[in-house]
Amino acid sequence: MGAASTQTTYPPEILQSMRSPNKISLQKESDGESTVTTAKQSRPIDAAPWLGLVVLLAADILLARYVGFRLTASADVLALAAMPLCLATGSRIYSARSAAIGLTLHQTALLIAYAPLAGSLSYMVAALAFPLIDGRLSALDLALGFDWVHWFTFVVAHRRLDIALQVLYETSGIQIVGVLLWLGLKGHARRLREMVALLVWTSLVIIVLSGLLPAESAWNYHGIGLERAYHFEHFSSLRAGTLRELPLGGGMTGIVTFPSFHTAVSIITVWVVRGLGGFWPLLVLNIGVLLSVPTAGGHYLTDMIAAAFITALLILIRSSGRQSNSGTHV
Repeated sequence: MGAASTQTTYPPEILQSMRSPNKISLQKESDGESTVTTAKQSRPIDAAPWLGLVVLLAADILLARYVGFRLTASADVLALAAMPLCLATGSRIYSARSAAIGLTLHQTALLIAYAPLAGSLSYMVAALAFPLIDGRLSALDLALGFDWVHWFTFVVAHRRLDIALQVLYETSGIQIVGVLLWLGLKGHARRLREMVALLVWTSLVIIVLSGLLPAESAWNYHGIGLERAYHFEHFSSLRAGTLRELPLGGGMTGIVTFPSFHTAVSIITVWVVRGLGGFWPLLVLNIGVLLSVPTAGGHYLTDMIAAAFITALLILIRSSGRQSNSGTHV
């Protein structure tokens, strides 16, 4: 008698790979389910976010006309505008080889293209010059038991603590870049999209609120630490009507006090790595960032609470939307 023959049963996705030369990748998403993606099936370029940026640009232009603001395009700004285009093109090229690299380049391009548009919007809503609310923010801080002046003088009196908090405050931008690249290149596609979506939506809400409820900063209101108020020259000039011409996205600085975007960034970066290897180090780091926000950023405690509420609300809305429509992403 001949030897008994055995038959191996392969999963459908492996059988498909035998019939197709396309690369197969198994990826475990944040919900614990593995997904199979072929290079041919991968489509990292989504037109909807780019259409959203066009809408934001149109809003910038319309608001600029309303407040008498002139937007110009310098060589530096044109070079900056070319960067997301190059990254988007690269994402299309690399998507044929690696879905992770393609999606990472795409999401990076979106953020780079969004940043100058959001910065311009923050300047133009500040130019609306609505009444300042610093007095109310300070009063709310005291009602909550937080004495900003006492905390600032305590930190400044301890030089090493002051320097450490200033360094921690400056890590927010580095964290955005680092977490974005780490999530993308590790193949955490849903988390990467979630991070970019939350950064965009929280910043838009914060910018709009900063125009409707403007504040000059705790430094300026209390008259201490004025040497740290790097934003105030532009902020005061916008409100006075003397700053009305600026390259689109060029030469700007962060001028938003209420709510605190640094607080939102800290919450988002920790949230998107939940359950992953970098969670605990990032949690500890961002606790330090949150401690630095009042002194290194000139924020009221109320700024931080408002930003935390906005961020938590948007996380809840996004999570609920994903659960009800699991096949759709923003």
